[in-house]
Amino acid sequence: FIEPTILLDPPLDSEIMTEEIFGPLLPIITLNNIQESIEFINSRPKPLVIYAFTKDETFKKQIVSGTSSGSLIFNDTLVQ
Repeated sequence: FIEPTILLDPPLDSEIMTEEIFGPLLPIITLNNIQESIEFINSRPKPLVIYAFTKDETFKKQIVSGTSSGSLIFNDTLVQ
């Protein structure tokens, strides 16, 4: 087992944010609200997967209707 390396707020133009990740790396960026999150997702190439963590049904509906991805998973990472 190799524990993941967490990268907090990496530069958005860095390779970790622009290339597919192969390895236990987890970049985490800070956004202010759901609309900013949707705009961020839509400003980049279509993601293979979106992992969203929330219990808020309104948030879930906004992610489903406001984004496009290969897969969309709520509150889990092992399903993919």
